[in-house]
Amino acid sequence: MDDLKNINQIAIDILKIAEDLSNKKPLNVDMLYRTAIKKLNYPDIEINKTIYDLLLKKIIIPEKKLVRTQVLKNEKRQSIFDLIRKCPGSHLREIRETLNLNPHVAQAHLKMLENFNFIYRRKHLKYIVFFPFDFIKKNEDAILSLKNDKAEQIFLRILQEQVIDMIRLKELEGIEQKLINYHLDPMVASGLISKVDKDGKTLYQVNQDKYLMIERYLEIKLEKIEGIKSEKPASADLMQSGSSDLLKPQVPQEPKDLVQIKREYDFVGGEIRFKCAVQNISNTVVTDINVTLIPTSQYEVTERVKAVEILKPGESRGVDFNLVPLTCGKSKVFGSATYMDPFGNPHTVTLQPKEIWIKCPLVIPKTTDLAEIDKIKKQLQKGEAKIHFEISQDSAFTIVYDQISALDLSEIDIDADNLSTIHSGMAKVTNDNMIIESKITNNIAVLTVWTRDMKQATGFLAYIKNLIKMTFELHKRMEGKIEKISQTILDTDDIFNRFATLFQYCEEKDNWKVGDIILLLNEIKVKVERSVPGSSIIEKIMDWNENLQALRVGDSLSNQNQMDLEHNIINWLSETNRVGCNQLEIYRQSFPEKKDQIKNLCELTEKEDVFVQKIHHIYAINILQYLMIINRKSGLAIFQYDFTKGDEIDGDLISGFLTAIQDFGKEISRGEDTSMKKLAYKNFQIELDDGEFTKIALILKGKPIKYLNKKLKTFIREFETTFKTELQNFNGDVAVFDPAVDLVTKTFQ
Repeated sequence: MDDLKNINQIAIDILKIAEDLSNKKPLNVDMLYRTAIKKLNYPDIEINKTIYDLLLKKIIIPEKKLVRTQVLKNEKRQSIFDLIRKCPGSHLREIRETLNLNPHVAQAHLKMLENFNFIYRRKHLKYIVFFPFDFIKKNEDAILSLKNDKAEQIFLRILQEQVIDMIRLKELEGIEQKLINYHLDPMVASGLISKVDKDGKTLYQVNQDKYLMIERYLEIKLEKIEGIKSEKPASADLMQSGSSDLLKPQVPQEPKDLVQIKREYDFVGGEIRFKCAVQNISNTVVTDINVTLIPTSQYEVTERVKAVEILKPGESRGVDFNLVPLTCGKSKVFGSATYMDPFGNPHTVTLQPKEIWIKCPLVIPKTTDLAEIDKIKKQLQKGEAKIHFEISQDSAFTIVYDQISALDLSEIDIDADNLSTIHSGMAKVTNDNMIIESKITNNIAVLTVWTRDMKQATGFLAYIKNLIKMTFELHKRMEGKIEKISQTILDTDDIFNRFATLFQYCEEKDNWKVGDIILLLNEIKVKVERSVPGSSIIEKIMDWNENLQALRVGDSLSNQNQMDLEHNIINWLSETNRVGCNQLEIYRQSFPEKKDQIKNLCELTEKEDVFVQKIHHIYAINILQYLMIINRKSGLAIFQYDFTKGDEIDGDLISGFLTAIQDFGKEISRGEDTSMKKLAYKNFQIELDDGEFTKIALILKGKPIKYLNKKLKTFIREFETTFKTELQNFNGDVAVFDPAVDLVTKTFQ
């Protein structure tokens, strides 16, 4: 395909990488960009621009497991494409029957060909018909007017007779006059058939220009001319009267060197106008001429291909391309022209490369009175460039102003209200005056340069436009990052609040049933999957759903289920809060100027911190059962506290048990000084910790949390500090430790 031939080396290299990536999994553009930067020795901006260009041309398509170069390697797709090229305007049933394909296969391959711009579709009557990508759209109706067999008969009769009236057309077998009119109208409307009024008669003849443009698609139809049946021979009088006015189709001869192409360029308004002249130097008609320009990445081209439908012998046509310089420098512009000869054979002629040099002028400041600006402008030529942006207009104005101000120019007028600037300077080498104006309006930055030499204006605009455009794109990416980060923080806050509601359900378990909890868990799971994909929370929620599904939806949670779920919720809340805080820190460091937004987001995370502390305390109170302090030397329980206010526990029995367990642990560890920190029995958990003089056991009816571990360490430290003398001189009197009740209440409640 022409668009695959007319790509530069960097595009070829990137395309090879895209092929490799798409062979493994659907093409990811970000991965393609990163891989190309890693493997290819081209500037990042060149790689980015080339990938964008390949996307625009649909040579690569995101999330597809093919690139354009691989599409026609499938035999069925190739046969469908060949058929559509040979018979443009084919509809699905024709394609299926001709190639013996089932509907699903045919539609799938047609969609793939459409996606990669090999073909396009249009509606015709009740059918969807398909054309090759390079078909000249002005000829569609002419081709479609011949889709019906009877229309084909009518056309072939007119072509055979060269000129004919309705009387002769009515002699066609099996076609009524109303059907003749019905099929003739589209042929006339499309320009394929011309109506000529002569001597009171309406005569029909083939329009040679239109006929020559579609002749190669009619080869099969033309073979049927010998088989057309007529009840009477053609009227001699009619043939005689019309023959002198006809341009009869000529039989072309095999062509040689049919077309030549010339090129030149000039500077117009800050752009390059590249002009190509195509001339038919043969004695026959050529059609479907496509002139393709292939500039380097130094230029941006809106339209790379310009079409000329037909050139008669000796005719020429000019086509113009607008090149927008992106950088200063010297490079060659290449190109080619493709066309069809009368036999339907394609040909290509190469455009001789043309070198263009864009010079960026060095400037020096020149102070000019605002009143003198208009007078200076009248002596200079004007160049202009426009840059579209997708950021706020105030941000765009600041960027444009900063980039122009960074040059060595004098500020003449800065109007922040109207988003406009005027700067003045001189070209350093030639001492020519330069006036540079900018204006922000309707998401477009308009840069206007007045200078004596349009080459200077073009070079300056290429330089400054490139700087501004790159900064716009960077700012847009940053704004997108801002939005994404802030949205993640808001999403995590929403998830946090739903977890808080779930915790409330657990606390009020008699009012909320298993079915209510399952519904809320499912809502949270969907939110987490969308906002924090890959989070371990998702798998935990799925486990809980599976466990709860085994219960009846109208039941309440058991006490143990309540404690276990609350323990998970606390961890989920902490994880969600951590994600939000991390995103906030990134936001704060990346965009310190966004003070109001940072303040609002900080308020959210601070509110979450307060709530996390609150539910830690609630959960801790729910699971705290018993506190016991044991003297390290004697192994006696010197203090105990019952959080449940239930039956009194035998402290000596428990202390003996814990001491024995720890001795057992020391024994199996071969005498190493290792202390056991946790014990579990049924639904009970025992947290153990050592001080200098004591061992402390915290008995819990539920899984411990870090909050309690910290509280326990704080209690040990303060207890041994408060009772240090009594502990050092312990004589068996445990009553001296009774005041520790206040310390327990202060620490844990």
